[in-house]
Amino acid sequence: MTNLRADLYHTLAEAFADPPQSLFVGTGRPRFWLYESAYLNRMFGPETFAVAKLYRAAGLEIIGAELPDHISNELAYLEHLARLGGDEILPEEKKFIEDHAGRWMPHLGRALALSGDEVYAPMGQLLADSMEEIARQCGIQNVECGRTYIVYQSSFHIPKLPNISREAQCNLCGFCVQVCSTHALLIRETHNETALILKEAVCIGCGKCERICEAEALTMQPAFNSSSDMITLRQSSRVECRGCGEPMVSQAEFDFVAGQIGHPTWLDYCLECRALVMERS
Repeated sequence: MTNLRADLYHTLAEAFADPPQSLFVGTGRPRFWLYESAYLNRMFGPETFAVAKLYRAAGLEIIGAELPDHISNELAYLEHLARLGGDEILPEEKKFIEDHAGRWMPHLGRALALSGDEVYAPMGQLLADSMEEIARQCGIQNVECGRTYIVYQSSFHIPKLPNISREAQCNLCGFCVQVCSTHALLIRETHNETALILKEAVCIGCGKCERICEAEALTMQPAFNSSSDMITLRQSSRVECRGCGEPMVSQAEFDFVAGQIGHPTWLDYCLECRALVMERS
């Protein structure tokens, strides 16, 4: 009897074994990470060693130069378990989905589905749908990726995207932008305004931005189709230097700093004018 689950893992593993450079490699950060460790934390992180240990325990070794937590290797391991289990889902397969594959592959699949790529958009949709369905068959109620959850209440999945739910608490510090692995978040500054922008099409819903936000202003919220790929999450006018009139920081950041240290006179001046003010005082 054909093992459809194993065949599915094999098809996906083959598809991601030699992907096109435009999506996954190149100068700077790739649009999409194909390594569990890089997707969830950092490249060559604890996930890399954890899955390598599982492969060794199963008597398996990796042929080639890819790291153990590359998606093609994780899918090949799931294929191996599925063929061992036949029509039954082995406890090892369920645990691997719960601890590893299910934590990031569904989100990667959803992001690829939105990429517009002729080959990998449908492949991403297949990856997300199949992983979610297999997790449901395993009896896993929630598949976790950071603090974002996919809940199997119906066959329809709504991905989660960053949203500023508490605007007054967002000081436009930019830490969320710095940790965004796909550059979905950016700070856009004009002469008069500073804005936090979300590029929805490249957001993979990993939740790193939510975790770094100490003010808890940014949270992951269910995403529905929007009319624009570029979404303004937060905007604030810029404060002008009291001396030269040039714009300095955003009003949001200015108010935050003033709230922490008070409002000394020098705070109203840019760095150049501030030095002159300090000399005169």
